[in-house]
Amino acid sequence: MSSTLGGIVLLIAALTWALMSILVKLLPSDYSQIAVTTYSILVALIVLTPFVLPRLHEINISQMSDLF
Repeated sequence: MSSTLGGIVLLIAALTWALMSILVKLLPSDYSQIAVTTYSILVALIVLTPFVLPRLHEINISQMSDLF
């Protein structure tokens, strides 16, 4: 199940990236690239934070240091 869920998440990430690439091209040239990037990061932060906060206590930072 974990590999299936990972595959689904990867597919959603790729589709989101493709959609964002198309939407950025449709924006008027009045917006700078840095402004568009900043706004998209802020929107992602606001949308994803409620999903991360409930599981934040499950992350073991000491195990992550073994990966590097």
